[in-house]
Amino acid sequence: MITSIYKGFLKAKSPLAPLFLRGVTATATPFKKVAQRQPLQLPPHLGKGGRGRFGITSLVHVAVFIALISALSGCSTWRNLTGASDNPFAPRVESAAGPFPGSTVEGSGARMQPLPEMTAPELEHLGDRSFSRKDLPNAYIQYDKCLQKEPENKRVQYKKGMVLLAGNMNAEAAAVFEAILAKEPDYVPAREGLGQAFFNKAEFDRAEAEFRKAVGSDPTLWRAFNCLGMIYDHKKQYPRAAVEYEAAISANPRQGFLYNNLGVSLLLSGENEKAVTAFKNAIAKGETGSRVYNNLGMALARTGEYEKTLDAFTRAGGTSKAYNNIGCVYLSERNYRSAVISFERALNSSPGFYETASENLKQARTALARAEENLQTK
Repeated sequence: MITSIYKGFLKAKSPLAPLFLRGVTATATPFKKVAQRQPLQLPPHLGKGGRGRFGITSLVHVAVFIALISALSGCSTWRNLTGASDNPFAPRVESAAGPFPGSTVEGSGARMQPLPEMTAPELEHLGDRSFSRKDLPNAYIQYDKCLQKEPENKRVQYKKGMVLLAGNMNAEAAAVFEAILAKEPDYVPAREGLGQAFFNKAEFDRAEAEFRKAVGSDPTLWRAFNCLGMIYDHKKQYPRAAVEYEAAISANPRQGFLYNNLGVSLLLSGENEKAVTAFKNAIAKGETGSRVYNNLGMALARTGEYEKTLDAFTRAGGTSKAYNNIGCVYLSERNYRSAVISFERALNSSPGFYETASENLKQARTALARAEENLQTK
C-alpha cells in the first residue's frame, strides 16, 4: 500500500485546468475582458499565511493543485500547526530534541541500548512535521504506522486523507473521508475534506452537497464557503456566488483574495459600484497583484470613471498596456473614435508594442470607418 501511494504521488497530475482563472490580463483583447478569479489556496501549514501559490516540493514531484485545502483556498477547520485545540495537526507530544528518544550507554565499551518503539502520539507528531515540510510520502507513512497502533483514531485517519488530497490523489482521499463518515457522520473535518475531493475532481454537485453540510455544522469554515462561491460561479449563478463569498468574508475578513472573488461575482452580476468597493477592499487587505487592478479597472470602466480606469490599468501593467486595455473597453462600448486614440497611444508610448494592440487598432479603425459611412448614407 505504501509503495502504491508513493508511486501515486510521482504520477499525480492536476485534473483541473484553470477553470476559474477567467480574465483579462494586462494585454486584454476586446473579447476577453472577464475578470480573473483567484485560485484556491493551501491551508496555513502548507503555505505562507495560507495564501501562498506554490507546488509541493518534496522528494517526489507532486503537482500543484487548486484549491484545496484552500486553498485548499479551500477547506479545513484547523487554523495553524501549533494553534487552537481544534487543530488536528497540533503537536501531541513535547520534545525539544524531536520525537526520537535517546539511547543510553552503560559504560566504556558497552553496547548502546536499542531504541524503544515509538508511541502512536510520537508517530503522529512525526507525521505532522513531515506534512508541514511538504514531505507527503513520509507523512503518509508515519500516519499509517500510527493507525496500526490506533486503528480507530479518526483524527489521524483524517490527516491521512489530507495527505492524499494534498498529493492530488482525490479518489483515494475521498475513500478515506467516506470511511470516517460512515462511522461518524458528524465529523465535520472529514465532511469538508470529502467536499474538497469532489471539488478537485470537478464533481461540483457532490462537492456542493458536502460543503453545504459542513458549513451547516460549522459556519466558520470560510474555505468551504469560498469553494461554494466558485461552484456557483462555474454554474454562472453569480448573485448566489456573491452570497457565499460574503459568508466567507464574515468568517475570515483578513483574506484579501476573498474580496477579489466577491468583486468578480458582483461585476458579472452587473453590480458595478459594489464590485469597485470589493476590489478596493482586496487591495487594502494586501492583494495588490495585476489581476486585482485589472479587475478594478474593468469595474471602474463600467461606472464611467475612465480616468480612474486608466490609473488602475496602469498599476496593473504599465502605460502601454493600460491604453490598450482601456481601448478594449471603448471598443466594446462602440466608442470607436476613443478606442482608436487609446490604441494609438498604446503604440506610441512603446514603439514596437505587442501585436495585440496593433491588431486592436486595425479593428477600431475599421469599425470607425464603417460607423462614419453609415452616418453619411442616412
